Amino acid sequence: MSTIQINSQHRGNLDLADIQNIKSSAKEGDTVKFGSVFGKEYSVTKNSDGDVTLKQKENRSFFNRFFSKADSSKNGDLKLNQMNQQLHKKEGSGNVKVLTLTYNQANQKMPEDTKNYFQNLIQKGDYDVVLFAEQESKLLANDLELDGMNLLSQNKMKVMTKGLGEGVSYTSMSVFAKDGVDINVKKESEYRHGIGGRNMEFFMGITGNKGGVKTALEINGQALNVISAHLDSNKEVKREFEGNKLMEGSKPHEEVLITGDLNEREKRTAQGSDVMYDPVAHDDTHLAKHGFKFNPLNSHTYMQLDKHTGNIKQKEGRDRPDFGELDNTGLTNKTGNLQNHETSVITEGFDNVSDHKPVQSTFEVRGSSQKLIENAQTHTAEDFKNEAAYLNPGTDPAKATFDDVTSANQARLGLENLSSDEQAFVKENFTSFIIGKDAIFSQLTNGFMEEMRQLHTANLTTGQLQTQQIELTEKYEQLNRKVNAQFNQQFIANL
Repeated sequence: MSTIQINSQHRGNLDLADIQNIKSSAKEGDTVKFGSVFGKEYSVTKNSDGDVTLKQKENRSFFNRFFSKADSSKNGDLKLNQMNQQLHKKEGSGNVKVLTLTYNQANQKMPEDTKNYFQNLIQKGDYDVVLFAEQESKLLANDLELDGMNLLSQNKMKVMTKGLGEGVSYTSMSVFAKDGVDINVKKESEYRHGIGGRNMEFFMGITGNKGGVKTALEINGQALNVISAHLDSNKEVKREFEGNKLMEGSKPHEEVLITGDLNEREKRTAQGSDVMYDPVAHDDTHLAKHGFKFNPLNSHTYMQLDKHTGNIKQKEGRDRPDFGELDNTGLTNKTGNLQNHETSVITEGFDNVSDHKPVQSTFEVRGSSQKLIENAQTHTAEDFKNEAAYLNPGTDPAKATFDDVTSANQARLGLENLSSDEQAFVKENFTSFIIGKDAIFSQLTNGFMEEMRQLHTANLTTGQLQTQQIELTEKYEQLNRKVNAQFNQQFIANL
């Protein structure tokens, strides 16, 4: 048995070189150690397919027992789950099905049947990724036992929402994923606004009660920033300020999901009118300028009634009555990679001790290869560039046959993996086949060059640049193999 030493301390997000080192060097029973003398140690198991899994060893040293925090083992488990997710094969090339749950729990400890309800809701849906956003929460996600899903991230911040007597709660975003799903956790951050009635920073590390936490993910190669937000209750100008802060740093190729208690009560259609509408679903809030789209909800999520009159309250200092669809989930979709977005309010089936109703939302992240293929299917002979030199110079792609393919490229079309009947079908329909292949090559080349340009304009050290260049090259090599094999299979599906 040997020990593989990894110098990096960042176990939650391994460098590409570390992943390659562990995959190639680790043997059953070996130890992987991070950092220096007091670094964490992990035992190695390796299955028949060569997949490496790490398990944290118990550190019995006095130093570790004395100085470790109470939640250090749970934090270590999260980093371990992230680490194993990166080490395992990304099995699927299709769409990733995502469930988002958001729930303002009003500082209440959820009953057992509520925990069981959410656990069953997640398990029966066959979701690949689950995003559980909580506000005014005691971290219900901690109590969920999800078979076959890893908790990859729990981005959280303590908040004081009702004053010290009510205790401390959290705004959080928990990310669960099935093993083998193409997902990476890239970064976690937060933004706080306000002091929550009193500033308990000195005593309990609490700096406010409004704002949100943001987790940067990559799913199927698509950058997706997911935000669990709890925005200001009183003024739209404050909600806009908080929303702007949470959206800072978003890049053009990144999509964003925002979910949570957005605190947008219903508006009147006109001054003095009794007719109300949901401003979020009608693109009538500060969130619209960021490109978010929200689905109309099937129910309100919040309502406060005056005990004496029975009418809807309007608290002093608030711009609207206490009623509406305060909780919702919105998506940007600049790339077109997110689809089938559906949202609904959960109104029954469990004991709801909160004054808010939870909201569930589902959508799919398209496989990166599928989008390339769909784009390629729209290309014509006029779009043909021959950048990969598939065809001999001067060949008209509209009349091309397999005999016109350069000798160097005949073995690169993937036909050797097809049956004789399938190969014959490709050759009979060779014009559309080679035009599609050319379109895929052009898209991959353009994507690689654009991302490489972004790396060179980023503020990176020489070492960081080299590492990310290697990672980018490997990403596109894998994508090239995947998309071309998938294109061939879909092409012969017409046989």
